[in-house]
Amino acid sequence: MNDIITAIGFCNRTGNGDLTVLDASLREIADTGAEACEIGIYGEEIISGGRIIEDRTQRVAEIVRQYDFSKLSLHGQIVSNFMDREHLHLQKKVVRAMLELCNRLGAGILVHHSGAAQVANGENGADLDQMEREALAEMAEIARATACASPLRISSPPKAASIARRRARWQPPSARSARTMSWH
Repeated sequence: MNDIITAIGFCNRTGNGDLTVLDASLREIADTGAEACEIGIYGEEIISGGRIIEDRTQRVAEIVRQYDFSKLSLHGQIVSNFMDREHLHLQKKVVRAMLELCNRLGAGILVHHSGAAQVANGENGADLDQMEREALAEMAEIARATACASPLRISSPPKAASIARRRARWQPPSARSARTMSWH
């Protein structure tokens, strides 16, 4: 390969917590000769309330060890919202647990997508943007400290100006005082 492409791989099929589906999916990927795999760990029901469920994690580790991927990444929860003041502590707790899973499973990357922001009247989109950046910086430090080989791979949200423009254009009919936006 060259300096840009370091491995070829695929994402697994998620099994809604059925670990036999995880095993079969990883086998299918390995049988293609793929060198890398991204596991949709969010579908395996091994984190609850920001806590790792140990027996399921051990079973996932046993399954993953059967395959010889040169690069492994985990796809974290589908929606994470570091712009949610009320639940920020729980959102960070879940990402910390995901980073710990990366460490335990030998995954070098945690894929993390931004979720949704609720910008209520009187709320400042720039403040929410800053809150998210601070949370992401904190998670990056945790990743470094837990020896997650690579940093978080983050799909960035739109800038605060974009949030303000969207808010100005649209107000939900059922809750004119609040605005929900999603991006991926």
